Amino acid sequence: SEEGTLKGAEKGLKRLADLGVSVVYLIPVCESDTDMDRTKWSPKQIRAGFNDPRNPYRISDYFHVDPEYGTDQDLKDFIAKAHKLGMRVLLDLVFAHCGPSAKVLKEHPEFFLYDENGNLMLTRWRFPMFDTKKKETCDYFMSIMKHYLTYYGADGFRCDVCDYVPLSFWENARRELEQ
Repeated sequence: SEEGTLKGAEKGLKRLADLGVSVVYLIPVCESDTDMDRTKWSPKQIRAGFNDPRNPYRISDYFHVDPEYGTDQDLKDFIAKAHKLGMRVLLDLVFAHCGPSAKVLKEHPEFFLYDENGNLMLTRWRFPMFDTKKKETCDYFMSIMKHYLTYYGADGFRCDVCDYVPLSFWENARRELEQ
């Protein structure tokens, strides 16, 4: 939307439905990391020159909507309105990495990869890399997806850099979430 918010985007749903759109896909709407340490920003963020740490793919809190887009209730309202208009809503998930100040990194450092010197491993985008081979990490991912399905009413997901997560996880997630 012009406003860059969920409420603003909600206003455009009727127009999309009238055009025959049946699926709406949102980039990650989770709370973004606000860490100002530029060494932890993606190269693209630095090149942009906006001096803004926010990046929808550098998540701080997976369970809440970023204030830049609105509130948790705004996402619920957006999805409810889309459903009322006969559309489904897919949300983008980021399970390869998170932001350097992410809540999960502080609460569960064991969910991440470390090098032989004990330093946190980073993706090519300079973001902390999840250890997706651990069952506990995958259980955490599953809890995120269940939260978006049950609390917000989302219909499905697209996962950014899905090949960083084992295929077996996706196969199990599909079976479990369809129930």
